[in-house]
Amino acid sequence: MMRTSNNIKRQTPVHVVAIELIGEQLRQVQHWLPLASRKNAKVEAVHQLRVATRRAMAAVVMFDEFLPPGHGRWYARELRRIRRAAGPARELDVMMDDLTPGGGIDDRTRRQRLKKLRIRRRAAIAPIGVVGDQLKGGQRLKKKWKTTQSRMLGIPRPYQPYAEWAQARLLQETTRFFSAHPEDMDDSEQLHEFRIAGKSLRYGLELLRPALSKKRYARVVPDLEKLQDYLGRINDHVTALQRMEKWGGDQATDRKTRRHEQ
Repeated sequence: MMRTSNNIKRQTPVHVVAIELIGEQLRQVQHWLPLASRKNAKVEAVHQLRVATRRAMAAVVMFDEFLPPGHGRWYARELRRIRRAAGPARELDVMMDDLTPGGGIDDRTRRQRLKKLRIRRRAAIAPIGVVGDQLKGGQRLKKKWKTTQSRMLGIPRPYQPYAEWAQARLLQETTRFFSAHPEDMDDSEQLHEFRIAGKSLRYGLELLRPALSKKRYARVVPDLEKLQDYLGRINDHVTALQRMEKWGGDQATDRKTRRHEQ
């Protein structure tokens, strides 16, 4: 679950809430980026970095109206770069996790596949390190946020309680989610877009949680998490198939190139 401050109350001014929530999510990215940038980065570090970037992006998008002009675009760009850099390594981690003993293939084949995937995974970590170096291990995010926060506090605003703003925002989030429901449940692209909309709603609910009733939140979120799990499994299988097809095509091209050179 997304970390939120205990200082947030229903009557807290919404721009103060924006500072609290965006800042906390950016700190999570700063924490996981150096850990996921290591050559021997653990599976959990890469996974948590991806989750942190999505949650930080959700906070930036949700509270963009309270950010100084241009700052939201900067955070969105850098968070997208981090998430995309971590994507291939995360996909390989999921593929290796699926290669469990007794999964329909013999042990020898499983070990061979795991060996190849581990080699590819080591190479896939490198882009995370590149982005990490460019952001100085997250210090550029920290420095940028310090400037953003200072400017946000310096802008005069009329008082608007968080709970009042959150109710209107919740309606927007749920409308966007239901409008993304697939017309064709066999269309993997439509399912993928629905999954993204579901993630956006779940992170949105987490951000709005301090303004919602506990019963209302507890009734909705578990079912949404189950839906996300089902859609995530489908997406993992589709991604694995696409990646294996690409590898097969690359290998075929290499064989043709070697024959031509001979």
